[in-house]
Amino acid sequence: METQDESFCCCEKDKIMAKKSDHDVGCITDHPGFEAVCLNPWVLDVAYLEYKIKGYVEPGESLPSKYRYVGYRQFTRWMYGKLGWRRRIPMPACVNKAIHNAFPPQGNQTYKGFAWPPLP
Repeated sequence: METQDESFCCCEKDKIMAKKSDHDVGCITDHPGFEAVCLNPWVLDVAYLEYKIKGYVEPGESLPSKYRYVGYRQFTRWMYGKLGWRRRIPMPACVNKAIHNAFPPQGNQTYKGFAWPPLP
């Protein structure tokens, strides 16, 4: 499921460690904000509308696919703020697994994994 870029622990990133220290949790997925920001369907629905308005999503995606996409973006925004156009950061394996397990692919959908943006 993971790409090589996604094969790291949340304990390896300073920004994530700082967020975890607020609530003394071993894994960022145990932080109370993780479920609220990245897994709550009502929050993801509202965030999806914003991404749709900005043209970041493709029409016709399944609901789990939409929730995974937005959950990943929400995590990045929660940890790092707005990154800007074509700036991407891989997420820890635990985050990928939690979002993927909460919103598994349907039918013949496959996991795309993290990809760096193409060079200009």
